[in-house]
Amino acid sequence: MFTRQSTYLKTNKVSSELFIQGTDYNNAELLYKIDHTEDRETYRVTKYERRIDLIAEDIYGDKSYYWLLLYMNKINNNNIVRNTELSYIPLNRLTAIINNL
Repeated sequence: MFTRQSTYLKTNKVSSELFIQGTDYNNAELLYKIDHTEDRETYRVTKYERRIDLIAEDIYGDKSYYWLLLYMNKINNNNIVRNTELSYIPLNRLTAIINNL
């Protein structure tokens, strides 16, 4: 299973290339743990339609989490319209998952 290399262990970045090797999403430990985490909350889209980057910034305080929101909800950016409910893992829990990889 692909995990972060030791050179990346001290970074706070959450870009997908740090956790996923190529396009093999089935072999990523982070995604496996996300799929098996039940600690989730709901975010209702009231603004930022089709702007997952701004929604990620609203939820996590950082636009770079956008790909995790897309993954957690199994959607693409065009499906995000007003009143869409997005599931997300709270930042403190997500940070704990990432730090324990």
